[in-house]
Amino acid sequence: MSISIRWLDISFSTEKMTLPDKDFYLMEKSFAILERKTGVKIDQYSDIKLSPDHAQILLDNTCKEIFESTVSLKKLYSFLVDSFKKSYWLYLEGD
Repeated sequence: MSISIRWLDISFSTEKMTLPDKDFYLMEKSFAILERKTGVKIDQYSDIKLSPDHAQILLDNTCKEIFESTVSLKKLYSFLVDSFKKSYWLYLEGD
């Protein structure tokens, strides 16, 4: 299982990424914090829209070492930073 991540508004960019299982599990604690704070649950089966504020919560609650541990997590970091700084929503698509 994996999660596909892209920009909600594809007129901004058609760029996509995939977060594989092993990286999803590294982010579980941060996803749980996001759910506690906002009610937004990120799982591998559902599709969700992630706001720039949600992106900031994930950035604030994930240690830098996790984002630097794999290529896909580095890419996720880049997506989250752009989402927050440019006020773009992300679309996460589960399997």
